[in-house]
Amino acid sequence: MHLPLEAMPSVSALFLDYIQGSDRARQFFSYDHSLDAVAAFARESAPTIDATRRDSLTAALEAGHRRWGLDIDSIERLRSGAVAVVTGQQAGLFTGPMYSILKALTAVKLARALVERGVEAVPVFWIAAEDHDHEEIEWAGILSEDSTLGRVTTQLGDGAPTPVGWLRFGSSIQEAIDECFSFLPPSEHQDEVRTLVEDAYCPDASPVDAYARMMARLFKDSGLILVDPLDSGLRELAKDVLGTLASQVAAVRSALLARGRKIAEAGYAEQVRVDESFTGLFAYRGRAREPLGPGDEMASLSLSPNVLLRPLVQDSLFPTTAYVGGPAEIAYMAQAGSVYECIGKPMPPIFPRITATLVEPPVARVMKKYDFSIADVFQGMDSLRMSAVSSGSGAEVFRDARQRMSDEMARLRPVLEGVDPTLGGALDNAVQKIMHQVDTLHARFVKGESRRDAVLERHLKTLTTRLFPDEKVQERVVNVTTFLGRYGLNLVPMMDRALELDGSVHQVVEL
Repeated sequence: MHLPLEAMPSVSALFLDYIQGSDRARQFFSYDHSLDAVAAFARESAPTIDATRRDSLTAALEAGHRRWGLDIDSIERLRSGAVAVVTGQQAGLFTGPMYSILKALTAVKLARALVERGVEAVPVFWIAAEDHDHEEIEWAGILSEDSTLGRVTTQLGDGAPTPVGWLRFGSSIQEAIDECFSFLPPSEHQDEVRTLVEDAYCPDASPVDAYARMMARLFKDSGLILVDPLDSGLRELAKDVLGTLASQVAAVRSALLARGRKIAEAGYAEQVRVDESFTGLFAYRGRAREPLGPGDEMASLSLSPNVLLRPLVQDSLFPTTAYVGGPAEIAYMAQAGSVYECIGKPMPPIFPRITATLVEPPVARVMKKYDFSIADVFQGMDSLRMSAVSSGSGAEVFRDARQRMSDEMARLRPVLEGVDPTLGGALDNAVQKIMHQVDTLHARFVKGESRRDAVLERHLKTLTTRLFPDEKVQERVVNVTTFLGRYGLNLVPMMDRALELDGSVHQVVEL
């Protein structure tokens, strides 16, 4: 089943317009997001890397792959001239929300589709090791057997702006693993999944290495290349482009400010704030990653890019033929495009990642029982209650009362306006207030009726917690261990077969 993206909650207008091919949004991108556009860019415009630089790149990647237990076949293909489909994400606990898995899977499927079209391509996943927003990666959302959402956490760092790749898990990581598996129902898969998680997430492991080891196992045999940008060899390769960006800070800032004005004129909001103090660069000082200001001397510093400059840095390392991004990323890529223009490099096509909800068999049965769609669930618990209770006799009484009140008030209109035409407005206000009171009573009736029916209330809780937890789409909250514990380590291949390479719709997959 497919759901139009405009039916999903909290999707930006810029992203929707980009997906739908609107010229208003397309002006901020060099290419559209079709597979044809990606393949054409790969054949005609994808940046090339000289042999020496490719050798340095692949040597650095190879070291990481051996450390994480990945094969190097894709790296050899990259060394031989393949282009790269790039994506990335923060190193979330136990790989973080499901959108990380969906991003990687989209890159794998897109690279495979290009190969089928005669373009040698490999999928690349950039782990955001330089990020120092620790709160983003200290938790994982796990769904329990009774449809409770558990939030498993671990403590990282001491509040200092240390890149996550330089942090280490303490002994409390085992407590987080124990808590995670306490939420999962007993199953034939639990032992192998627990072994996977414990092998990756152990005391003294960095969040990046742990994330990479788990992703390596989940995407075994997919050809996915994992990247740690804090690797010394990769940092050395990035020095040239970071030096160029440092030398053109004023020009880049002006370009971004101008792009921000155009985005605002088009009726959109900036995803990333840019002001007169913007440089887009950080410096490593000791173990801290600190922001730089316009007056800072940058020539001798060890630099790191912010979110708007990072795409250009990625594309200076890899022969990128497409970047796979989610809705928020695509919105900020509209800004980042001006950085490419300022430096004189083409921004590759931006391909929307697959967005999906996984529906387990018990959940599918509940949806069928009440004839609910995923779009209905996205309306929230109150709306579901209203729909479920609306067929009862009590609901019919409210509908009848509402109609009769409306009819009676309408009979007053000619009488009132015959005396004073302005009294029609007063009548409208009175009708609005009366109907609001009726609707409030109806809502309270629905909630009470639903709670009186314990089975209905349990079913609605199951639907909302599993498909719309915390009133957010499942992929933004729920961790992959929720499904691995129930369906085993073959989950990603199952998803690969079930999902289409199409980020222009929300896909609903019954497991």
